[in-house]
Amino acid sequence: MEILNHDLENFIRRERRYKKELIKSVSSNLSDFNVHDQTRFVEYINSLIFFLEWAVGQELLDLPESSPYIIEVEDLTKAIDMENDDVALLVRLFEVLEIEVVNSASARQSNAVSVHDQKRIMAVIKKIINFMTNYVAKTNPIDLPESSPMHALTGHGETGIKVS
Repeated sequence: MEILNHDLENFIRRERRYKKELIKSVSSNLSDFNVHDQTRFVEYINSLIFFLEWAVGQELLDLPESSPYIIEVEDLTKAIDMENDDVALLVRLFEVLEIEVVNSASARQSNAVSVHDQKRIMAVIKKIINFMTNYVAKTNPIDLPESSPMHALTGHGETGIKVS
């Protein structure tokens, strides 16, 4: 995939990192969404909101020498099946968020985010917040002894520095 907007490329970079954190969280391998992972995930969402607000507030730069500059963004990789239905839904919503960002009109400008795209992006983020507040916080912990485990482990997080 390609975009031209360096602010949105950085938004996607953050969103993908947070999605990986969610996939590799302790909760992804359990039926329960533990309080520590919930706290971290809320911090990730807040970080995305603050970054989006910052990007919307940026002046559209006049970049005749460097724009359009094509930024390659890796294709969306779908997450593996995981034990936690709540985490799986949040990962899916992150994928929807990424698709909307990459295909937005703002992705074709050099920087900043239009208010129209901000509204669309925030609508997905608000759905994530609503799910965390009005479902996850009210239904966890959940005990599913007869149907757990259903999926293989998502594996541990990355360790060490990767050198190409």
